[in-house]
Amino acid sequence: PDAFHLALAYDHYVASGDSIARLLSGIALAYLGSSAHAAPIQLDVPTYRNLFLRHPMWVLHALVGLPRMIATGRRAYRLRRAASDDGHNAFSYLRLDARQRDALVAASKAWGVTLNEVLMASLMQALSPLTRQRREQPRRNEIAIASILNIRPDFGPASLDALRPLRGALRGAHPVPEGIGARQLASALHDDIARIRRGHLYLQSILALGVSALLWPWLSESRRRRLYAKHF
Repeated sequence: PDAFHLALAYDHYVASGDSIARLLSGIALAYLGSSAHAAPIQLDVPTYRNLFLRHPMWVLHALVGLPRMIATGRRAYRLRRAASDDGHNAFSYLRLDARQRDALVAASKAWGVTLNEVLMASLMQALSPLTRQRREQPRRNEIAIASILNIRPDFGPASLDALRPLRGALRGAHPVPEGIGARQLASALHDDIARIRRGHLYLQSILALGVSALLWPWLSESRRRRLYAKHF
């Protein structure tokens, strides 16, 4: 009779999964009377501007690589929409049981790639039959998938206990030809993502958001809607 359920709702712009896990653990420990053992939650953390000042050469490298990122983006296939300014979105929920997850983890270790790269390759293979029209395109003939990554360590020790999400993004792209296997596709993605990580090119996503913020006030309402539909 004393049991109850505690639900916590949050937006991913406010907090990330790792920080929410610490927050929920702290709440649970407080109910148990062991709050002294809870991990601290820090609200005042460095901003992305602090990150750029902390790693100026990373930022310079990311800026130099922006033309290449833009060029690769122009090779990504886009499904035709009935209305380009339609901002409606949707998602599909898929649950993996422990046996399936263990099989994916084992495959990723055997192939020398990450679990995330195996999942990205699997998603590309699932999308490939739905985008056969791309094979007829002279330029936009690749499938591109964005992935969010946690860059909290880049901000330094002061950010490790922060509630705020500290993330970047990267994009994996591949033409996904007929007959390509999951291992070959995951390995190709691994090589490209390793290049992005080595060069800290995931900072390009943050820089692009900063540029978009400067241009946003000058865009008409219709162009804003089209931008949202294309990228989200």
